Amino acid sequence: ALQAAARVLRDVVRAGDLVARLGGDEFGVLALGLTHAGEGAAIARRLDAALAAHIAREGAAGRPWSIGWSIGVAERAPGDDLDALMA
Repeated sequence: ALQAAARVLRDVVRAGDLVARLGGDEFGVLALGLTHAGEGAAIARRLDAALAAHIAREGAAGRPWSIGWSIGVAERAPGDDLDALMA
């Protein structure tokens, strides 16, 4: 299930974005080069929709998942402390 979730995430993000497993069942997406406020939230909405669609397809195929997720967005301005952002 984790590999399938990673594929779904990877298929949604832009070519230069990074999808990484942070540990356990947690993933992170690093999207560099966003220029407008709200772009991160738009990516999060696409990720949410893709995960929901994947789970619906799996359930329709007789392989239901019992899974939930949450998505958060953090935007970093130049000079912001990256360690504090990840905390």
